[in-house]
Amino acid sequence: MINFALHVTCEPFFLTEYPRIESSPQVRNPYNVGDQLTLACMAKGKPAPKINWIKNGRTIQEETERFYHVNEVSVSDAGVYSCRASNPLGNVTSPGVHVHVQCKYFLV
Repeated sequence: MINFALHVTCEPFFLTEYPRIESSPQVRNPYNVGDQLTLACMAKGKPAPKINWIKNGRTIQEETERFYHVNEVSVSDAGVYSCRASNPLGNVTSPGVHVHVQCKYFLV
């Protein structure tokens, strides 16, 4: 005789919720080289969604917080940014925002 132990756990459907973006990143343009850049991504879901930041279609690996912050922007920080909220039920990506960075010019 073979005994099988079967253990199944499920959360009731009403305790889970697909992720949704509550507040997409907003920017003020243009930024000057050296300015601070802070983007916010507010998302909801059950379980709470994980946030990933995307620049020009590529995931920024080290950025997984609700806020994306650059102390001093450079020309290389220009691009299209969005955030992705993910949980076990799925993911959703915010619309992209264009960050424009311009150099400060000084007359000599």
